[in-house]
Amino acid sequence: MRCARLNTAIDIPAVLSGLQSLTENLWQTHVNQCVYQGGWQVLPLRCAAGHAGSHPVLQSFQLHSDSGRWVNLPVLKSQPALMNCLDQFIENDCRLQSARLMRLDAGAHIFPHRDPIGSWQQGEARLHFPIISDNRVAFYVAGEAVPMAVGECWYINAAEEHEVVNDSPLSRVHLVLDVMVNHWLQKRLSKVYPLETAAELC
Repeated sequence: MRCARLNTAIDIPAVLSGLQSLTENLWQTHVNQCVYQGGWQVLPLRCAAGHAGSHPVLQSFQLHSDSGRWVNLPVLKSQPALMNCLDQFIENDCRLQSARLMRLDAGAHIFPHRDPIGSWQQGEARLHFPIISDNRVAFYVAGEAVPMAVGECWYINAAEEHEVVNDSPLSRVHLVLDVMVNHWLQKRLSKVYPLETAAELC
């Protein structure tokens, strides 16, 4: 499975209201500068427990925890709508790992690349919640366009080659979560893209 829309959502008006309190210094320039052109930034919300007191760059990009423990960062206290989104996973025994806001500037391009993360079938899932976007933002997985709309939740297999082109005048912002798959998360699946069935994935 390359991608799928999940039957869960995020309160966009409440999230947007909270984002107004985030200062520019909280955003970190993406470190892998060879895979993109333009501006791409990350704001860490949850990180490996061993990096809770580390520099925000480590909190943003260290996506594995030696201890297996993950913790919320202080910035989440000012973002109750984002916290509510994360809580739905925690409350349903879905092990939540990293959580980040990812911002792609207008005119920016993330080149085709793969990330070192497992797939849904291997028990790992990378979830995208579009918060600010536009129909001129194109997200491709294995060459296929993924029709992500603001407020939805999408799984993408980040181990597959993927690419993003922001031809809009907006800075696109996604909430990106890495989680371990459990039965509750499997049941959130409402629409699979492209043609597969939920039964084949559970």
